[in-house]
Amino acid sequence: MSRTLTAATVLALAAVPAGGATYSIDKAHSEASFQVRHLVTQTRGTFGDFSGTIQFDHRNPQNSVVVAW
Repeated sequence: MSRTLTAATVLALAAVPAGGATYSIDKAHSEASFQVRHLVTQTRGTFGDFSGTIQFDHRNPQNSVVVAW
């Protein structure tokens, strides 16, 4: 069984300061969804109420953090 949580968020990288920035997830333009597979069946769903932040490190993107609740 696998679970996947996705949040579609667009970052305007040209506007990101050199060090990094913190963004709030825009619920009007984002989606939190999941998909569970078990044997031959597949179930999909979405979370209606969610929020979160994205801490984007422009110099070291691998150090960026996404927190959703």
